[in-house]
Amino acid sequence: MAWDIFGDYYMQSQIYDSSEICYQKGLGYARNEYMKIDLILKLSSLYLKNRNTGEVVAFLNDFLEKHGNESFYEHYKRKIRDWCEVNRAHDILDILFPMPDL
Repeated sequence: MAWDIFGDYYMQSQIYDSSEICYQKGLGYARNEYMKIDLILKLSSLYLKNRNTGEVVAFLNDFLEKHGNESFYEHYKRKIRDWCEVNRAHDILDILFPMPDL
């Protein structure tokens, strides 16, 4: 799987590469649309462990903007929401998908 290759690179880099480089390389390793979101969420998990919430928001927001018109958009949103719930990243969830004012 692409994450095995990308993950090895990422772990060896010890986050020395900028997050933008890691993000672009992650997308480059993905062979299909489903793999792209999985790689981005895995990368987001690593950044979240290092308390880089701003980076995670930037990754996910950029990803949604770039893929917003694709047929996979709802799938991506669902995966991101699930990821936020699992990782207790409610602050990220609130930024990406704000609740409408009542």
